[in-house]
Amino acid sequence: IRSLYLLQAWDKLGEKISILGPWGGESGQAWALGPFHDTPFRLLKITVWYGNAVDGLQFQYELGGDGVIIDSPLYGKNMGTSAEIPLVDDELTVIRVGPGVGPDIIAALTFFTNNGLFYGPYLRERGKKLKVELNGSIAGFFGHASNHVYGLGIYMKPK
Repeated sequence: IRSLYLLQAWDKLGEKISILGPWGGESGQAWALGPFHDTPFRLLKITVWYGNAVDGLQFQYELGGDGVIIDSPLYGKNMGTSAEIPLVDDELTVIRVGPGVGPDIIAALTFFTNNGLFYGPYLRERGKKLKVELNGSIAGFFGHASNHVYGLGIYMKPK
């Protein structure tokens, strides 16, 4: 897993955002989903597809706070087993990322919420894993994907 990067930025609403990652590699196409809108953004659900690696991620979010629900594009492929992570009443506060056979693929993911729930691990965690405990909540994700999710990073809203 590559080194942890931490950058500070601001979303279009003027709120401070921390950018952490990416972990994994840079193969495939770059993508980003997060707080880049002129209206509030809230994650509602994550769908993870996994087999021998994390094959795909898709997100459902509310934009604008007025009930407009949007499904993101699928990042990667919808192969293998799928699992849904409901976030309607929870915020993600911790993520654990596990490397694959090589350093350039995400092979395991676990998500933890502010209400003490956890989802995963999706796949077997092997080797050195990285657990990121946040002083805030996850506001979005970015990464690289094509046939699998090769790299993953997070946008965090500090408390």
